[in-house]
Amino acid sequence: MTHAASQPLPPAFFAANDHEDIDLEGLELVRLICVAYSGKRDGAWEVALERAEARHGASGGAQLFAAVRALMAAIRGWRGSCFDFMNPWCAECRLHVTAHELALLSLISAARRGDRPVMTAQAMVVSEGCACEDVVQTAQRLGRVLKTLARETAETVSLPTDGPGRLARLHRHA
Repeated sequence: MTHAASQPLPPAFFAANDHEDIDLEGLELVRLICVAYSGKRDGAWEVALERAEARHGASGGAQLFAAVRALMAAIRGWRGSCFDFMNPWCAECRLHVTAHELALLSLISAARRGDRPVMTAQAMVVSEGCACEDVVQTAQRLGRVLKTLARETAETVSLPTDGPGRLARLHRHA
Protein backbone atom coordinates (compact mmCIF):
# COMPACT_ATOMS: atom_id res chain seq x y z
CA MET A 1 0.00 0.00 0.00
CA THR A 2 1.35 3.40 -0.90
CA HIS A 3 0.60 6.55 1.08
CA ALA A 4 1.59 9.09 -1.55
CA ALA A 5 -1.88 10.67 -1.42
CA SER A 6 -1.72 11.21 2.34
CA GLN A 7 -1.75 14.74 3.64
CA PRO A 8 0.58 15.75 6.45
CA LEU A 9 -1.22 17.11 9.46
CA PRO A 10 0.36 20.42 10.43
CA PRO A 11 1.90 20.71 13.90
CA ALA A 12 -0.54 23.56 14.59
CA PHE A 13 -3.39 21.02 14.39
CA PHE A 14 -1.92 19.07 17.28
CA ALA A 15 -1.20 22.18 19.33
CA ALA A 16 -4.75 23.45 18.79
CA ASN A 17 -6.25 20.08 19.78
CA ASP A 18 -3.90 19.44 22.71
CA HIS A 19 -2.75 15.99 21.59
CA GLU A 20 0.20 14.56 23.54
CA ASP A 21 2.50 11.58 23.14
CA ILE A 22 0.54 9.62 25.76
CA ASP A 23 -2.52 9.91 23.49
CA LEU A 24 -0.52 8.26 20.71
CA GLU A 25 0.26 5.38 23.03
CA GLY A 26 -3.49 4.89 23.32
CA LEU A 27 -3.81 4.98 19.53
CA GLU A 28 -1.05 2.39 19.16
CA LEU A 29 -2.91 0.06 21.52
CA VAL A 30 -6.18 0.72 19.66
CA ARG A 31 -4.54 -0.41 16.44
CA LEU A 32 -3.26 -3.61 18.01
CA ILE A 33 -6.65 -4.32 19.58
CA CYS A 34 -8.34 -3.72 16.21
CA VAL A 35 -5.96 -6.25 14.62
CA ALA A 36 -6.89 -8.73 17.36
CA TYR A 37 -10.62 -8.11 16.81
CA SER A 38 -10.15 -8.65 13.08
CA GLY A 39 -8.59 -12.05 13.74
CA LYS A 40 -5.63 -11.26 11.50
CA ARG A 41 -2.97 -11.81 14.13
CA ASP A 42 -3.38 -14.08 17.12
CA GLY A 43 -0.69 -12.43 19.23
CA ALA A 44 -1.93 -8.85 18.90
CA TRP A 45 -3.54 -8.87 22.39
CA GLU A 46 -0.26 -9.98 23.95
CA VAL A 47 1.78 -7.45 21.99
CA ALA A 48 -0.56 -4.63 23.08
CA LEU A 49 -0.29 -5.61 26.74
CA GLU A 50 3.48 -6.14 26.54
CA ARG A 51 4.02 -2.70 24.97
CA ALA A 52 1.89 -1.01 27.62
CA GLU A 53 3.69 -2.86 30.42
CA ALA A 54 7.12 -2.10 28.92
CA ARG A 55 6.37 1.62 29.07
CA HIS A 56 4.39 1.81 32.31
CA GLY A 57 5.21 -1.27 34.37
CA ALA A 58 2.95 -4.22 35.08
CA SER A 59 0.30 -2.27 36.97
CA GLY A 60 0.18 0.90 34.86
CA GLY A 61 0.45 -1.04 31.60
CA ALA A 62 -2.36 -3.38 32.58
CA GLN A 63 -4.56 -0.42 33.54
CA LEU A 64 -3.85 1.33 30.22
CA PHE A 65 -4.50 -1.84 28.21
CA ALA A 66 -7.75 -2.54 30.08
CA ALA A 67 -9.01 1.03 29.65
CA VAL A 68 -8.26 1.10 25.90
CA ARG A 69 -9.82 -2.34 25.40
CA ALA A 70 -12.95 -1.26 27.30
CA LEU A 71 -13.27 1.88 25.17
CA MET A 72 -12.96 -0.08 21.94
CA ALA A 73 -15.49 -2.65 23.16
CA ALA A 74 -17.96 0.15 23.97
CA ILE A 75 -17.44 1.80 20.57
CA ARG A 76 -17.71 -1.54 18.82
CA GLY A 77 -21.08 -2.12 20.43
CA TRP A 78 -22.53 0.97 18.74
CA ARG A 79 -20.85 1.02 15.33
CA GLY A 80 -22.69 -0.40 12.37
CA SER A 81 -19.68 -0.28 10.06
CA CYS A 82 -16.02 -1.16 10.26
CA PHE A 83 -13.55 1.02 12.14
CA ASP A 84 -10.75 1.92 9.72
CA PHE A 85 -7.28 1.69 11.23
CA MET A 86 -3.71 1.62 10.03
CA ASN A 87 -1.53 -1.48 10.28
CA PRO A 88 0.53 -1.18 13.49
CA TRP A 89 3.26 -3.48 12.10
CA CYS A 90 3.91 -1.48 8.92
CA ALA A 91 6.60 1.17 9.45
CA GLU A 92 5.03 3.46 6.84
CA CYS A 93 1.42 2.86 7.92
CA ARG A 94 2.19 3.79 11.54
CA LEU A 95 2.97 7.33 10.38
CA HIS A 96 -0.53 7.82 8.97
CA VAL A 97 -3.92 8.17 10.56
CA THR A 98 -7.38 7.35 9.20
CA ALA A 99 -10.40 9.61 9.69
CA HIS A 100 -11.77 7.13 12.25
CA GLU A 101 -8.47 7.13 14.14
CA LEU A 102 -8.33 10.91 14.06
CA ALA A 103 -11.79 11.14 15.66
CA LEU A 104 -10.75 8.56 18.24
CA LEU A 105 -7.49 10.42 18.93
CA SER A 106 -9.56 13.57 19.56
CA LEU A 107 -11.79 11.58 21.95
CA ILE A 108 -8.73 10.20 23.77
CA SER A 109 -7.15 13.67 24.07
CA ALA A 110 -10.40 15.21 25.32
CA ALA A 111 -10.75 12.40 27.86
CA ARG A 112 -7.21 12.99 29.16
CA ARG A 113 -8.00 16.71 29.52
CA GLY A 114 -11.38 15.99 31.14
CA ASP A 115 -13.20 18.00 28.45
CA ARG A 116 -16.70 16.47 28.67
CA PRO A 117 -18.35 18.46 25.81
CA VAL A 118 -15.63 17.49 23.33
CA MET A 119 -15.65 13.92 24.65
CA THR A 120 -19.40 13.68 24.08
CA ALA A 121 -19.14 15.09 20.55
CA GLN A 122 -16.24 12.81 19.59
CA ALA A 123 -17.96 9.80 21.15
CA MET A 124 -20.89 10.47 18.82
CA VAL A 125 -18.51 10.65 15.85
CA VAL A 126 -16.71 7.37 16.60
CA SER A 127 -20.03 5.68 17.46
CA GLU A 128 -21.67 6.83 14.22
CA GLY A 129 -24.08 9.39 15.66
CA CYS A 130 -25.16 7.61 18.81
CA ALA A 131 -25.43 9.63 22.03
CA CYS A 132 -23.87 6.77 23.98
CA GLU A 133 -23.08 7.43 27.63
CA ASP A 134 -21.14 4.16 27.97
CA VAL A 135 -18.58 5.36 25.40
CA VAL A 136 -18.19 8.66 27.25
CA GLN A 137 -17.80 6.88 30.60
CA THR A 138 -15.20 4.45 29.28
CA ALA A 139 -13.39 7.36 27.63
CA GLN A 140 -13.36 9.16 30.99
CA ARG A 141 -11.85 6.06 32.60
CA LEU A 142 -9.14 5.99 29.91
CA GLY A 143 -8.57 9.72 30.39
CA ARG A 144 -7.95 9.26 34.11
CA VAL A 145 -5.48 6.45 33.41
CA LEU A 146 -3.67 8.51 30.74
CA LYS A 147 -3.44 11.55 32.99
CA THR A 148 -1.98 9.49 35.83
CA LEU A 149 0.50 7.70 33.57
CA ALA A 150 1.56 10.91 31.82
CA ARG A 151 2.25 12.51 35.18
CA GLU A 152 4.18 9.47 36.44
CA THR A 153 6.31 9.06 33.32
CA ALA A 154 6.87 12.70 32.34
CA GLU A 155 10.31 12.81 33.89
CA THR A 156 11.38 9.18 33.62
CA VAL A 157 10.39 7.75 30.20
CA SER A 158 10.80 8.99 26.67
CA LEU A 159 8.78 7.42 23.89
CA PRO A 160 10.66 5.42 21.26
CA THR A 161 10.96 7.11 17.90
CA ASP A 162 10.26 3.86 16.04
CA GLY A 163 6.73 3.46 17.48
CA PRO A 164 3.67 5.09 16.02
CA GLY A 165 5.75 8.22 15.38
CA ARG A 166 5.86 11.65 16.90
CA LEU A 167 2.73 13.76 16.48
CA ALA A 168 4.35 16.06 13.95
CA ARG A 169 5.19 13.04 11.77
CA LEU A 170 1.66 11.65 11.53
CA HIS A 171 -0.13 12.01 8.23
CA ARG A 172 -3.80 11.77 7.48
CA HIS A 173 -4.59 8.80 5.28
CA ALA A 174 -6.85 9.90 2.45
